[in-house]
Amino acid sequence: MTPQPQTVEFSVVPHWSLEYRQAIYLRYKLLRQPLGLKYTKAQMEDEVDQIHIIGKTNDQIVACLCLVPLPENILKMRQVCVTKELQSSGIGSQLVIFSEHIANQKGYSRIVLNARDYVIDFYEKLEYEICSDMFLEIGIPHYKMSKGLLNF
Repeated sequence: MTPQPQTVEFSVVPHWSLEYRQAIYLRYKLLRQPLGLKYTKAQMEDEVDQIHIIGKTNDQIVACLCLVPLPENILKMRQVCVTKELQSSGIGSQLVIFSEHIANQKGYSRIVLNARDYVIDFYEKLEYEICSDMFLEIGIPHYKMSKGLLNF
């Protein structure tokens, strides 16, 4: 059964804010804990220059991602997640599109990401293109993907 669409408010949150820490917990529960991985304080400190985007509904964080500034006006999207009960509801697409608008506003020209093999279709529907052969990251098959931004 597909979850019902939700009204979600997306925003950029400061590093170390309460919402950032709540997003870290969501990322841990969905992306790291199943692999037996934890966050270290040093890993969180390394995220200080990243753009942290969250999606909230009913005062609860239900989605998040990070954008890492790279050379040549590029951002790397990472740690994209949506709570299990709201996956396939459209929130993930809304989150990525919101992040693209933020990237555009900040003058970035491209977003790149490493997609787990089972979410390739999700990103292709959002016009991301595969730009590498399959590779292993944390023991999981991934592909590099990329999308140029319009910069209105």
